[in-house]
Amino acid sequence: MKNFIFYLIMIAFSINTLSQTNKSSINDSLVAYWPFNGNAIDSTGNGNDGIVYGATLTTDRFGNPNSAYSFDGISNYISLESNSKLNLDSSSRTICAWIKTPSSSTQSILSKQKRKTPFTGYCFDYNEYSNKGLVFAVVEDYSTNQYIKAISSENLADDNWHFVAATYNSKEGNMRLYADCQLLTDTSVFGLNGNYDSDFSCSLEIGSRGKNDGYNTGSLFFHGKIDDIKIFKRELSIEELNNLCTGNVNIKDNDKENILFSVYPNPASNLITIKTDSKEKNLIIIYNINGDELIKKQTSNSTSQIDLSKLDNGVYFVKILTSHNVVVKKIIKE
Repeated sequence: MKNFIFYLIMIAFSINTLSQTNKSSINDSLVAYWPFNGNAIDSTGNGNDGIVYGATLTTDRFGNPNSAYSFDGISNYISLESNSKLNLDSSSRTICAWIKTPSSSTQSILSKQKRKTPFTGYCFDYNEYSNKGLVFAVVEDYSTNQYIKAISSENLADDNWHFVAATYNSKEGNMRLYADCQLLTDTSVFGLNGNYDSDFSCSLEIGSRGKNDGYNTGSLFFHGKIDDIKIFKRELSIEELNNLCTGNVNIKDNDKENILFSVYPNPASNLITIKTDSKEKNLIIIYNINGDELIKKQTSNSTSQIDLSKLDNGVYFVKILTSHNVVVKKIIKE
C-alpha cells in the first residue's frame, strides 16, 4: 500500500513538473510581448518598446478599457527601433496576436520588412492577395522572386475578435497559419538561402508596412483593433497555440497563484459543471469570442453549474477571476 501511495505521489509530482516546464519553455522562448495595457511597452524586458503614431487606446476583447490599440486604416501605426532579437533567424519564429477588423482591405498586422529593393524581411498581413485571409511571407529578394509565403482564405473581416498566429520553421521547411484555435494552412517551403536577415536595419511596425521607409501611401495600414502581440524564437506546437488562444497559459505571470479548474461536459448542450481548487470567492463569466459578457455568477463553492440552454451553438469562453489570478478556458455549445 505504501508503495502504491509513493507511486501516486511521484506521478503527481511528474505531472506538475511537466506543466511548469511547459510554461517555462514558452516564457523562455518569448522575445517580445505587447499586452497594450495603457502603453506600447514590451513586457518581456527586452526593450522592444513601441512609439505610437496616431493609434489610440481602446477596450480589449474582455471589455477592459485602455487595453488594446485602435488603428484608423489611414495613418495610424506603432514603430519599434531595429533590434536583432526581432530578426527572423535561420531556425524558426512564431507570431501571434488578437485582431478585430471590419475591413477586407489589404492591411498589415505586423512587419519587419523593407519597402524598397530588395524588400528583405517578413510580414504578417491580412488579405494581401485578395484572399480575404491571413498571409505570412518571408522575403530574401522580392524582385527576383526569392520569397516564401503561406496563405489562408478564411474571412476574418467581420468586426469580431480573432486569435491569429503564424509560424515558420526553416529546418523542417514549413509555414503554418492559425485562427481561433484552428490550423488553417500547413505549407511546405524550401529554397531560401537564409539571407533574409542580411538587411534588417528597418524597424518593426505594428499596424503598417513600409511607413518607416517613407511610404505615406500604400503602407498597408491596419483598420481595427490589435492586442496581445507575442513573438517567440521558435515554432510553437498546436497545443501551445491552443493554450494561448484559450488563455490557459500565463505569459510572464509565474509569480501568481495558479487556479486549477475543470469544465465538463465539453462540448455541452445545456448545463456545464465547473470545479475549482480555489478556496476564495470566484467570479465566473461566460463570454463569446467577441468578448461580450453573457453570463456572470459569483460563488464561493468549489463546484458550480451554469445553464447554457439560452445560448446559441458555438464557441464560448469561461473566465474565472479571484483576487490573485484570472484563467480562461474554451467551451463548445452544441
